[in-house]
Amino acid sequence: MGRTGVLTPTAVLDPVRVAGTTVQRASLHNEDLIREKDIRIGDQVVVKKRVISFQK
Repeated sequence: MGRTGVLTPTAVLDPVRVAGTTVQRASLHNEDLIREKDIRIGDQVVVKKRVISFQK
């Protein structure tokens, strides 16, 4: 659950190395895109790392 109380589905992945870290989970925050691309359990996906920084 996020800080706003919204539940975001999470994909559990086979561990892969990306930009110096091991990635095992990915948030599935864009449900429309997942439906549009018909992504399902067992599909192969390309993992890209994106860092978002926040400034106050």
